[in-house]
Amino acid sequence: MIRRPLILFVLLWTAGCSGNPSALDPAGPAAKGVASLTWVLVGTSLAVYILTLAVFFWSMRRGASASATAGDIAVPLPERGKSMLVGGALVATTAVLTVLVGVSTWTDRASLPSAVSPRSRSK
Repeated sequence: MIRRPLILFVLLWTAGCSGNPSALDPAGPAAKGVASLTWVLVGTSLAVYILTLAVFFWSMRRGASASATAGDIAVPLPERGKSMLVGGALVATTAVLTVLVGVSTWTDRASLPSAVSPRSRSK
């Protein structure tokens, strides 16, 4: 019973990966810039996700080893260590978002047609 809707969903989902309005199949120079931006955003999102998972699993492993050595009582990080970790994450997030906004703005401006000079309009 679930198999038919699942197959239909997969077919409809993959149908959007090619054709004229697809970001993965660019048709012109401006579309190629948008496709490149799409891949930069996907790659950055993947890197941030993997880094987040790595920090999560590292903290879980560290917490397990700390609780094993302290007699099943979790030993929290000192407040300064927590503040440094949160501050570093805040700076990294701000830097990544600033770079992504810059790349997005640059791609947007590069895809706009050249401005017409006032001299060429008067002729």
